[in-house]
Amino acid sequence: MRKYFSRSLSWIQSVTALLFFMSLFGTASIQADTDDADSLDFESFHQNDAYDQPKTIVKDKILSQRIQSVSVEIEQDSAEHLMAAMYALHKKMNLSCSKGWVKTQESLQQLESGHSLNFSFYCQ
Repeated sequence: MRKYFSRSLSWIQSVTALLFFMSLFGTASIQADTDDADSLDFESFHQNDAYDQPKTIVKDKILSQRIQSVSVEIEQDSAEHLMAAMYALHKKMNLSCSKGWVKTQESLQQLESGHSLNFSFYCQ
């Protein structure tokens, strides 16, 4: 019985040692992959990117200065009156912008006498 127990113990120790070395090898290869990814120099990699944030901020600032607003009151809450109000707003924007316009925001505001439909836009 003792011989069997010592053989079993020896076998278990061998398997344990094998699993231990396999886990070390697996961890080392994973660690090496992680080290390679961490060693990349992202700052110099992205240094020559075409996207230039300060130019975009200036462009957005100029665009925000060019945004105009128009509004019209809607007396009755119906589809016909809403369409008539939208038509009136489109007509006002067409008069302001001969080459076309881009709507940036649309809002509906509750008033005592009805609603107010508001568009923000800029000319092309």
